[in-house]
Amino acid sequence: MFNLVIKDLKLSVMMSIFGFFFPVFTSLAGLKTSMPAFQVNIMYVLAIFMITYFSIMYSNGYDQKNKSDIILNSFPINKKDIVRGKYLLLLIFSIIYSISVIAITNVFILLGIGKGGQPADIWDVIFAINLLFIFYSIYYPIYFKSENGLATFNQLVYMLIILTPAILNRFGKMLVGTKVVNVLMQMNIRKINISLLILSIIIYYISLQISKIIYGNKEF
Repeated sequence: MFNLVIKDLKLSVMMSIFGFFFPVFTSLAGLKTSMPAFQVNIMYVLAIFMITYFSIMYSNGYDQKNKSDIILNSFPINKKDIVRGKYLLLLIFSIIYSISVIAITNVFILLGIGKGGQPADIWDVIFAINLLFIFYSIYYPIYFKSENGLATFNQLVYMLIILTPAILNRFGKMLVGTKVVNVLMQMNIRKINISLLILSIIIYYISLQISKIIYGNKEF
């Protein structure tokens, strides 16, 4: 299983340029964005989510293009390990990119860039991981069931991710001074974040078990 994860990590090196510059630019935007009502910085969350998403998609796309499943299943490799490897890879990417965004934002502040802004913190990371776990809990069972059926789905998600910063910017300006913001400020988003983390871990574990059953019954 770990060899499979290492293989996917090596593939991600090919995304290193994009993987470096995207969090940099998004983190810079986050330093200039104040969202006290949400108690998390949506731009930092977006940076972690998007770069993790693109890294996973690149790895999965490589496997589909090169028919890696057929090759792997010609070797004495446990199908469950292949599935576990994909789920573990998501966790590793999430941690790597979360640390990167936290480090980048703190470096920017030390350099005097984004003065007055707040660096990414653990609450931004937890929120991003919640979104990633829930998203991939839905995505991976579909992926292991029918890879070809994901093409349109991936295109829609990609378009949504690209348009999200502009949508958030416009939507955020519309909410300023509204009752919605006042309600959010009265809520303890951090407690909700922790509760959601517990729920997302449970959902992720259930998804892993479902994916192992689906892939175990798949013929090559």
